[in-house]
Amino acid sequence: MKRHILAGCSLAFALASPAWAQETQTEKEAARDVLAKMAALETAIDVPALVRAMTAPDAARDGVAARARALMDAELLALSDDLCTHPEIGYKEARSVETLAAVLRAHQFDVKIGAAGFDTAFVARYRQNNGAPNLGVIVEYDALRGTTGAFHGDQHCAQGPVGIAAAIAVAEYLTKNKLPGSVTVFGTPAEELLEPSAKTVMHEAHVFDGMDVIVRSHASTQTSRPAPGFGTCCLNIDGVKYTFSGAPAHQMTAWNGRNALTAVIHLFDNIDAVRSNMRPEARIQGIITEGGAAPNVVPDRTQADFYIRYPDEVYLRQVREWA
Repeated sequence: MKRHILAGCSLAFALASPAWAQETQTEKEAARDVLAKMAALETAIDVPALVRAMTAPDAARDGVAARARALMDAELLALSDDLCTHPEIGYKEARSVETLAAVLRAHQFDVKIGAAGFDTAFVARYRQNNGAPNLGVIVEYDALRGTTGAFHGDQHCAQGPVGIAAAIAVAEYLTKNKLPGSVTVFGTPAEELLEPSAKTVMHEAHVFDGMDVIVRSHASTQTSRPAPGFGTCCLNIDGVKYTFSGAPAHQMTAWNGRNALTAVIHLFDNIDAVRSNMRPEARIQGIITEGGAAPNVVPDRTQADFYIRYPDEVYLRQVREWA
């Protein structure tokens, strides 16, 4: 799922970088691919009609939004604060999941934890669901990994409460007005980690099957709408783990060993050397996760984790080959 780019971001890229403006064959191919996808998407969803419908006065829609805001004010802002002060990293979000599940159950959702074999993935279905159309709401709740402990620096503590508020408000509206429709909340763990990609595994396990539309919200550090373009979000991402093997030796006889730390240092140096040849939207971010056991021993094993990001998949593959 991470490899899928958001439609709005794709449109921004298509408008900003048409095929004729690209400099290499790879970039031209990438731009053509984005333009073709956007043309098909615009035709399918009829953007002008959608905009007219979404901006026209609509008492029912405004009522659902008001109910969601009321839920946030009454209980879910406090839930967000609670999650923020109890951060848990990916695949270890047991308390967060139980806390979110308790709120969903209190609002007439049946919750099953353990989706796709993940202990901290869940599926919550409204008890009065009434057939199609089927709305899915994705929520995330894992924290970032810090040197002194986990912390919520990517606003995932807010994402669950906001998604739940929307899900409850829509579900209640459908039931109250005896309208067809179903609402399902999907709890997806470990968005911040490398493989396995939880959403991809859940998709391949058919967890999301039957949904007509799936939505997700994401909080921001800003209180205003971000400027058009990619910004710091919504890029395709590949996760890569590099492992180097050497031979151990005491530092007093280092010539008897093979220093794997030297190899991982060269990896970082070489990646830095090619950054200036990459498109400015590309991001390569890495850390050394294993650098040796002791300074008086030649490291015989080192590892580094990298995230490689770019708006489209075609150029992303080229960046990964360079890295």
